[in-house]
Amino acid sequence: MPAEARQRTGAARPKRAGATPDRPLRRRDEPMRERRFAPGDSFRAIVGVVALSLGGVALGAGVYGQWLRGAGAWVGSPYLMVGGAVLLAVYLVFGRDLDRPLRIGELGVGVERDGKTLERLAWCEIEAIGPKGRGLEVRGARTSFTLSLERHGKAAARLVSEAAARVPDRLQLGDALRARIGRPGANDGDVLVAEPPQVVDELCRASERPLTIEKDVRMCARCAALYHKAAVPRRCVVCDAKLKA
Repeated sequence: MPAEARQRTGAARPKRAGATPDRPLRRRDEPMRERRFAPGDSFRAIVGVVALSLGGVALGAGVYGQWLRGAGAWVGSPYLMVGGAVLLAVYLVFGRDLDRPLRIGELGVGVERDGKTLERLAWCEIEAIGPKGRGLEVRGARTSFTLSLERHGKAAARLVSEAAARVPDRLQLGDALRARIGRPGANDGDVLVAEPPQVVDELCRASERPLTIEKDVRMCARCAALYHKAAVPRRCVVCDAKLKA
């Protein structure tokens, strides 16, 4: 549509996906949101739980029957102990829950390693998102992790959708895989307020100035790249979002 026609009809110019022209920069202490995705059930996880339960019962019964029973050892106690040990070994090899809860949102992608540790890759730190085995690998310079499409299908859909809007050049997925992953649901995941990004030992992306004072930190709203407020460029050096008029 010609510019004159747009002015007459009031039609708005199309916006680039993921752009936030009204809020191109965020302060570090502003509330930022993300979604938490717990891993779903799978056949392998169910088998692991069953093996752990039966193995523990069998091993305990075998130990009791062999050494703790006052009326003499059970004849089948050694078999119970061996069977229990085998089931526990099966759990350790095949059944452990290696899929951790994921967080995806304005700050990037995070993995809950345990109850206290959250390992995060900001969007600007992601080097590539591509297939690996039966899942997706999120690769960065300082860390990488893989999410299972079987147990983290909803998280994968959210990850691909967000990455396509924020850092599309980092996506290395074929059309068939993207179609298989699908689009995210509006209500998938639990919406949380994310913890502010850590700036210790971080440098301004534009000037390489140390970000030692948290109130001086500014963040690109699209890719979460960090800048010193005195050195914010006109366009983000990572995702090319417009930061200043």
